[in-house]
Amino acid sequence: MSYQVKAEDLQKVISLSLTAEQLETIAGALEMYCIGLAEHNDPFLKYAADAQEAIIDVLESHFGEHIIAAFEASQFFKLKQMIVDCKEKNHSPLRTVFINLQGEPNESAKQIGRELNHVGGLKSMQGVADALLVFCKNEGYSTSDVRELEYCWDGIGEWCA
Repeated sequence: MSYQVKAEDLQKVISLSLTAEQLETIAGALEMYCIGLAEHNDPFLKYAADAQEAIIDVLESHFGEHIIAAFEASQFFKLKQMIVDCKEKNHSPLRTVFINLQGEPNESAKQIGRELNHVGGLKSMQGVADALLVFCKNEGYSTSDVRELEYCWDGIGEWCA
């Protein structure tokens, strides 16, 4: 990471060089910060949300489809790991991967849906869900886990279970 400050038209302009991974890490950290601020109705939430949106705009404008595909892949691996972890721990019933026994969504999985919707909309969410379905079929896991994910994401963006 490097930066340079220049005076242009009586304003300071900062040129910042980051790798895509560094920018994605910063965007993710801001997302978590925004979630924390939202939980406490903090008045600074708007500023943090604006910063996070600006970073995502930079990612999309400079890396376009490549960064969206990489982001989708990272979210797929998080969801896949949730299924694998649940199976390894022999949790029962298996539906609790994405929906708990009270019928409420797993907040981590729901947040992944929100992030996917923010970055790539319904197309990104469908792509990750489809990839997860293929994974479950190929690995002998129950495909009902993916159906539970559909309920978990219900109401996010254009997603309908």
